[in-house]
Amino acid sequence: MLHSNYCTSGKTKKRIVFFLLVFPIFGAGLRAQVAENVDPYAPGENIYRHYTGTIGQHKAVIDLRFGFQNASNFGGSTYYFTDEGGLNFFLLSKPPTTAHNDQQRAQVYPENIPLKEVKNVYSIFVQTSRFEFTLSHDSLIGKWYNQNAMEPLIITLTENYSNAVPLIFKHIDDSAVANGKNNETKKAVASYNGVQLSPKVNEKDAQFITKAVSQFLGGNGKGLSDPYDLSRAVFQQYFLGFNSTVKKGEKLDGSTFSGIYTLFPVYNDNGFLILQVGGYQYDFANKEYTDRNRYLCLDVKNKKTLNPDDILEPNNEVLTTLLEKTFREKYQLEPGKKLNELFTTDKMPLTDNIMPVSKGIIFSYYPAKIFRESEDISELQEMRLFISYTELHSLLKPDFKARIGLK
Repeated sequence: MLHSNYCTSGKTKKRIVFFLLVFPIFGAGLRAQVAENVDPYAPGENIYRHYTGTIGQHKAVIDLRFGFQNASNFGGSTYYFTDEGGLNFFLLSKPPTTAHNDQQRAQVYPENIPLKEVKNVYSIFVQTSRFEFTLSHDSLIGKWYNQNAMEPLIITLTENYSNAVPLIFKHIDDSAVANGKNNETKKAVASYNGVQLSPKVNEKDAQFITKAVSQFLGGNGKGLSDPYDLSRAVFQQYFLGFNSTVKKGEKLDGSTFSGIYTLFPVYNDNGFLILQVGGYQYDFANKEYTDRNRYLCLDVKNKKTLNPDDILEPNNEVLTTLLEKTFREKYQLEPGKKLNELFTTDKMPLTDNIMPVSKGIIFSYYPAKIFRESEDISELQEMRLFISYTELHSLLKPDFKARIGLK
């Protein structure tokens, strides 16, 4: 199996992230459920939009998420150039007003920095590419500034779902109360900021996506009355887990538990929908909170959930070598540095948390689970390693190669 040496040892470190002050990821506190059928372009309305077009001479795609009400990035938006590899994250600064047509400012998150400099990521952050833009009902227009470039690149993008699943923003809160065996009261509260399926999505696609989201999070995908409402699919297992734990009389540390969820696409193109499940939730099975980003890979065109075993041949040695090479290059490790000086394992750990994107696969790691506690990686909330399809060619399964048009 692909994940035969997937490392899950080590204690999760509690991290206080400076970014919550500068670029808020989540709004403070829970809000009432947003009314349905509001104007998504009205001032203050939170958004998800999929844009295609050009940045300079490059064809580009942006999946934009932003909460105008609390200047919330919800983990960060993504972009990629169609003629380059990888996937890049960026964050918006707090705008002067909640009007969508005011100028917005964004900074690209730094990826390729030495591991020893990760602790200084937020001082490095201001040196990366940045861009300014304005939004209209269907366009994103602005200027892109590369470090040391003489002139900015012109950004001309249009909201476009011709090759993407149409999605719209949704926020909802919910809660449940249950009494334990000793009649003690326990409460679970949940908050969702993410996408729901647009009415433009056909019902079969909607049913497939909603069921897949529920099952990915441990639910059974049954009893979901609205196939377009992804928030209920996200909440399903959280509340089932809460009620089951309380009913069994299992020991819980506390009386109130939180499940803060985000669900947004990081890649939405060519019939593929890669969803990032983020946030901060109590895991009733493991009795701990987690803030790990997880990725659900859907081939909507063929109604198939893609697991690593559907994409990659089970050759762990070759994959481990590629991942180690990528890790060493990306984080600029000094020659001769032994991996067991950094990790809790001797070899490069594998991960089943992957994202197939336009030119390759991104392998996502939860640093707190693989690095030694002596390593100062408190600012590294997620480690992403990109390997191109060219490098992975011998490992790609024939059906997946055919699906993405590789020979």
